Amino acid sequence: MRRVIIMSVLLIAIAQVSGSAAARTVGDGPRGGGTDIAGHSSDFNGDGFADLAIGVSNEDVGTIVDAGAVSVLYGSAPGLGAAGNQFWNMNSRGILGRAGAGDEFGHAVAVADFNGDGYSDLAVGAPFHNVDTVDNAGSLNVIYGSAAGLTSAANQYWNQDSANVLDQAEQGDLFGASLAAGDFNGDGFADLAVGDRTEDIGAAVDGGAVNVMYGSVTGLVTAGNQFWSQDTPGILGEGAESGDVFSRGLGAGDFNADGRDDLGVGAWTEDVGTIQDAGAANVIYGSATGLTTAGNQYWTGDSPGIGGDGAEKGDWFGRPITPGDFNGDGYSDLAIGAHKEDVGTIVDAGAMNVLYGSAAGLTTGGNQFLTEADLGAAGDGVETGDHFCRAASSGDINGDGYQDLAIAISAEDVGSVNGAGAAGILYGSAAGLTDTGAQYFSQDSPNVKDIAEDSDFFGWYVKLGDFNGDGSADLVSSAAFEDMGTSADAGSVQLLYGSLSGIVTAGNQVWTQDHTGVKDLVEAGDLFGNIMD
Repeated sequence: MRRVIIMSVLLIAIAQVSGSAAARTVGDGPRGGGTDIAGHSSDFNGDGFADLAIGVSNEDVGTIVDAGAVSVLYGSAPGLGAAGNQFWNMNSRGILGRAGAGDEFGHAVAVADFNGDGYSDLAVGAPFHNVDTVDNAGSLNVIYGSAAGLTSAANQYWNQDSANVLDQAEQGDLFGASLAAGDFNGDGFADLAVGDRTEDIGAAVDGGAVNVMYGSVTGLVTAGNQFWSQDTPGILGEGAESGDVFSRGLGAGDFNADGRDDLGVGAWTEDVGTIQDAGAANVIYGSATGLTTAGNQYWTGDSPGIGGDGAEKGDWFGRPITPGDFNGDGYSDLAIGAHKEDVGTIVDAGAMNVLYGSAAGLTTGGNQFLTEADLGAAGDGVETGDHFCRAASSGDINGDGYQDLAIAISAEDVGSVNGAGAAGILYGSAAGLTDTGAQYFSQDSPNVKDIAEDSDFFGWYVKLGDFNGDGSADLVSSAAFEDMGTSADAGSVQLLYGSLSGIVTAGNQVWTQDHTGVKDLVEAGDLFGNIMD
C-alpha cells in the first residue's frame, strides 16, 4: 500500500495522528482527498432512500495493486443494508477502461442525476490512471442509476484526451482527483466539475485546474465543456502559481439563489502575498450559459471582513469546500475549512470560516470563524494536531428546515488514544450555525459500536444522508485506517442515525468488507472509507 506524506505535517490525517504503528504525517491521506457533494440526493434506484458509495481507493483488483474500487450500500426503511450491495472497479463487467496498478479508482466520487431520469448517477475519479503512455494523467468513470440501482449500461469513461474535452492528458495532471456536481446552467440536468489539481498552467507547475462537463438527456456531454484555472481571463486572485493546487477542494451550491448552482474552488496551498500555503478559495457563478467570470470572487483569510487570525503560513484555507443553507434563508452558504490553522499557539488545531449567501452572492456579513471550541461542552477542546474540519458535510439532521454541518476532527486524540479521531455536529438556526445542541462522537462515545484505537482516524470523511427515509439526515463517519483483526488499515465506516432530537446512537452500525453479505473481503491497506459521496 502506498502512502503519500504531504507537506510533513502531523500524523497522517484523515486525520492525522500517530498510532501504535509508525507515526504518519497528516495531510492529504494516501495521495489525497475526497469530495462531498451538497444538495444532491444519492438515490441510485429511485426508491426514496439515500444510498451510499464508499471509496476503497487502495483496493487490489486481482493482482493489480491499489487499482481501487467503490462499494455501494443501498438504503431502506430499516436503514443501510447489505441487500443488493455492489462492488465496482474498472475491471467490472461492462465498465469502460481498464484497471491499472495505483489508479486509485474511488479516490473521489460525486453523485447527481446527470441525465435527468430521476435516478442518481455515480461519478468516480481515478486520478492516478495512466492514459495510454501518459502516467498519472487521470480518468473518470460515470455509472448511471436505474430502477435496479447502478448499472454498467451506457457508462462513460472520460479523460483529457477524450474527443472534444478541453486541454489534453499530461503526466501528473491527476484529472479526477476531486469532483463536485451542480446544475450550473439551470437546465435541470446536473453538471460535473472535475479537478485536475496538479495540472501545470503554463510555467506554473501544479497550478491546478477544473474541467466542467454539462449534463443532458443522454448524460454528460462535451458540448459547451469548460476549462478553468487561476489564469482564466477575468478570474480574480494572484493568477496561477506553482503549487497552488487550484481545485483541491470543490463544492457546488446556489449562493445567490438565482436557480443556477455556483462553484467553490479551493486552492489550499495558495501563497497569499508572501505567506506560504495560506490557502484561498475562488467562487465562480452559474448562468444560463454555464459558469461565467461575471461576479466571481476570491477569498482568503486576509479578505476584508473575514473573521479569524488572518492568513498565516500553512493554514490550508480552502479545504474542504462545503455548501449548505445553515440559516434557512434560501441562499446556500459556504463553509471553508482550514484544517491546519493554528488557533492561537495551538498548532494545526484546525478551523473553518462560514460565509453566508445573499442575492449578491457570498458576503462577509455575519461570517463566522469556528474552531472545536465552538462545539462547547460537547467537544474535547482545541488541541494540537486535531485537524478540525479535515472534511465536512451538510444536511438537515433534526428536520427544522435549517441545514446542519458534520465536521471531521480526524486526528483527535481520544483520551490517551492518539489519532483515534472524532466527528462533531453544529446545528443550523435562523442566525446560522450555533453551538446549541452541538454533538461530538468518537468510537469511545457511550453506546457507539467499536472502540477508539491509535490511528483509526475516525472522521476521515463524514457524510450526511437520509438512509432510512425518515426525514432526518444520518451521520456517516469513516475510519479508513481502522485495523480489522490482523489486516492493518483495512478501514471501516460507521453510521449513526438522525432524529428530531439530533444524532442518536440507537441502532448505529459498523460496516466493513467482512460485514455479512457485503461483497469482497477485508484486506490490509484497502482503506475502505477513504472517500465516499
